[in-house]
Amino acid sequence: MATSTTPPDMQDSPAPASTTRDTGNVLVNTVGNGALDRVRREARERAYPNSETERRYLAAVDRAVFDRVHGVERNMIAAAEHELAANARYIEAADAVFDDIHALIVRLERGESPDALASEYRKLLGRAHDVQRKLASADRSAEFYGIKVEDPYAAAQHVLSIMPLSSYRPIDPTPYL
Repeated sequence: MATSTTPPDMQDSPAPASTTRDTGNVLVNTVGNGALDRVRREARERAYPNSETERRYLAAVDRAVFDRVHGVERNMIAAAEHELAANARYIEAADAVFDDIHALIVRLERGESPDALASEYRKLLGRAHDVQRKLASADRSAEFYGIKVEDPYAAAQHVLSIMPLSSYRPIDPTPYL
């Protein structure tokens, strides 16, 4: 007869400690800070019948936690790639503004009246400022995703900390046992 090495009281992942967040008219119970650390710490603080059970259970908890982290990481990478692809057009727009300014300079050097070119210059300056703002926004976005991808564990902790408790899927180590 085969028996499980996981004691019955260890079948479920520890529930996260929730916090309440005021979202205006509604109070939302959120998972709270440190959900991943809390699950791992609580698993390590439990009493086990023997060291083999402890080792297997802790390894299963760690695998379950890091699978959750890898899921968040995959989503962040996909979002970052989408954002980078979407922001590539701003580089092309900046190149176009640069080319148009260069063409305006060439026309001025060939003797066209500065007064006649002033209106075009003001339009180009407006486009340049607009592209500069969009590039700055794209830079902030790239920095945001860079920080998240650099430390996916911390990013996953943050995502879980703001997740409504009703959407939280407890970390289940049993598939890894």
